[in-house]
Amino acid sequence: MNPIWYIDITPGHDWLTVPIQRLVQNALAAPAQPFTQPHGDLPDILRLTPFMEQMGSGVRSSDGVVYRKDFSWEREWRHCGDLAFTLSDVTAIFAPEADHDQFAADIHAIHTGDQPIPSLLDPNWSLERMIIALARPSRRD
Repeated sequence: MNPIWYIDITPGHDWLTVPIQRLVQNALAAPAQPFTQPHGDLPDILRLTPFMEQMGSGVRSSDGVVYRKDFSWEREWRHCGDLAFTLSDVTAIFAPEADHDQFAADIHAIHTGDQPIPSLLDPNWSLERMIIALARPSRRD
C-alpha cells in the first residue's frame, strides 16, 4: 500500500507532467512483452501510474469549462491487487444516502460477529454532518 503521488496539471506547471506523459506514451508504444508474472513485465512507469493522480486548476481545452481538482488537503492510499480485510477493519463506508438502508441490510445479512457496523456516510454530506454520524454509537446486529 502506498500514498498517492499528486501531479499538478495546472497550465504552466508542466515540468513534471510532460516527462511523465512521454514515459507513458513510450511505454505504451513499445512492443508488448510476454506476460510471465503479475506486474513483473510492465515498464517501470506503468508500475508507478496506478499510484499517481492528476490535480490542479485551469480551463479544459475541449469545451472551455473551468476545472479545479485539489486534493492537497487529503491523504489517499492505493493498493494494486487484492486487499483482504474484515468488517472490523472498516471505520466508515461512503455511499449515497439513498442507498444506506439497503447497504445496512446487506451488511447485517452477512455480518456474523459482534463487532459494530461501520458508519454509513454520504460523500455529498457536509463535514459537520459526517462528524455527527461518526460520533454516534456504532450500530450492532
